[in-house]
Amino acid sequence: MLLQIKNKVLLLKVIAYLEELNITYTTDISDEYEYIIVGELSRKNISLIEKTNKKVIFITYLIENKIIMKNKFFLLKLNDIFSKCYKVIVSMPSIKKIIDRENVIVIERTINDINIYERFKINKHKKKILIVDLEGKKSNILEDIVNLYSKYEFIYLTHNEKINKNNYVVV
Repeated sequence: MLLQIKNKVLLLKVIAYLEELNITYTTDISDEYEYIIVGELSRKNISLIEKTNKKVIFITYLIENKIIMKNKFFLLKLNDIFSKCYKVIVSMPSIKKIIDRENVIVIERTINDINIYERFKINKHKKKILIVDLEGKKSNILEDIVNLYSKYEFIYLTHNEKINKNNYVVV
């Protein structure tokens, strides 16, 4: 397998799985391989997918926020790319529905191996409200919710890590 993944976190996870399964892999495009695992959209990777006669496995984890936003132009381009892939791996069934192709499989990604309560210092015995902000803009409604439900602990999920108030656990 040829690994075309620049993101070190994703690359290390894929390598760990491949080594556990005793599957040989390379990052050198001039080596021999039957499959290509791609983890990012770049001109180089798109060109590789379009020109190769090898089986391409595309892992969408790093572009799933864009897929969720459902930009029609982006989805059309992805559909063209994914039509050339042997398999497309997504992390959630909802993303599989958006892509709507037979070659899509769901492999849920874990947040981390560390217990989520320990990682984010969340009190197990206190009621929680989970706030998911896909745009990462932290609207005024959030302040109102915090004031109305002051007895609750808040878990604020966003892809924008710049927002980090003391009142919230940012995941």
